[in-house]
Amino acid sequence: MVTDPVFGGLAISLIFGTVVSTALAVFVVPILYDLDARRRTRNLGAGDEIRPAGGGTMP
Repeated sequence: MVTDPVFGGLAISLIFGTVVSTALAVFVVPILYDLDARRRTRNLGAGDEIRPAGGGTMP
């Protein structure tokens, strides 16, 4: 194990960043996507259509 405090701090920040980014990608993004999809389908009225979130057109 490396005993240098600079590399120890770097290792901790890299591991923490990897854990947080993985948690965001696996849990937070799909939950937000599902909540947005539910909100969009709940707010549909007669004659409305679901549009892409980016504002573009669907093929």
